[in-house]
Amino acid sequence: MNISKNLILVFSVFLLACESGNEIINPSTNAAPTKDKFINKYPGKSHAAVEMDYAMKKNIVAGEEVEVIITFTNTKNVDYLEVNFRLDAGLESVDLLQQKNFGTLTTGQTSIVSLPIRAENNGLYYIYVVATLVDDKRQSRSFAIPINVGNVNVKNYLKSKGNVKIDASGRRIISMPAQMSNKTPVKPDE
Repeated sequence: MNISKNLILVFSVFLLACESGNEIINPSTNAAPTKDKFINKYPGKSHAAVEMDYAMKKNIVAGEEVEVIITFTNTKNVDYLEVNFRLDAGLESVDLLQQKNFGTLTTGQTSIVSLPIRAENNGLYYIYVVATLVDDKRQSRSFAIPINVGNVNVKNYLKSKGNVKIDASGRRIISMPAQMSNKTPVKPDE
């Protein structure tokens, strides 16, 4: 009997809200209706208040040194900006310093890094960038810059290296070959 009273109370509140002209908004979605579909606005993961742009030569030839100009723009005042670079295997830089540091920056101020790189072989490579802003806390944001040497077909590099099989229910399954490391694990001292 108590359950039915609670159920009637819930429906009454719902009907009153509908009749009052107030909208009931589902807080789990930020959907905005358009003509024939909904567009969900994803708020994104919080990250450091820094943006990155880059520029480089379009047709890169294997063995040729190319300069990548990377521009960082902070969107708030910070005490310190630290930028770390890591290159894919096969990509090298004559600039041995893989970290750049910038001092106090105001909102909208840009910081520019010129990174000379070279790849001996054609392929798709990446420069991995981590920008860390320091003010009352440390917050980082990661970026990846694709480097296409020799204008290779990017689709070939992005394909899975596994075998695609279809199971009995019709689902696609990708099986990847296992790789065993030759290194023996280090046991902690007890």
